[in-house]
Amino acid sequence: MKIIRGDLSQAEFAKRLGVHQNTLGRYERGVTEPDTGIARALCTIFGIEPRWLLLGEGVMRSQEYASDDLATDIRAALSETALEQELAALRREATDLRKETQELRQEHKELRQENRELNLTVRRLLQENGDLRVAMVETRAISPPSPGQTRDA
Repeated sequence: MKIIRGDLSQAEFAKRLGVHQNTLGRYERGVTEPDTGIARALCTIFGIEPRWLLLGEGVMRSQEYASDDLATDIRAALSETALEQELAALRREATDLRKETQELRQEHKELRQENRELNLTVRRLLQENGDLRVAMVETRAISPPSPGQTRDA
């Protein structure tokens, strides 16, 4: 990391990588290993060749990488712009998801209410069916069967 950082201060290098300065210090001392996101940032922002970064083979910087500070600043700014755009897209998506969640909650509430009403209707119909069966049994018990009809019918 120190080789890649060159003359940049730890604070500036850490800022461009998007990590805390203490984290960068741990990377440089070998206390912790950087994750793939840091490796990707090193390759993208500082033009480091992945083969060199991972294996120590080949050239350190890609041919198209301009090593002057202006080019580095432009890359960092573009990277920040891309991150800001991604953040804005994620915020829009989160807003859409919140709206969809609210709609689903409302639909769930309406379905629960409809379910309660249907359950009440079923109970009422079952009660009515039971009452009709009782009335039918009572009617049969009171009135004699008509000619040609048996009691079992």
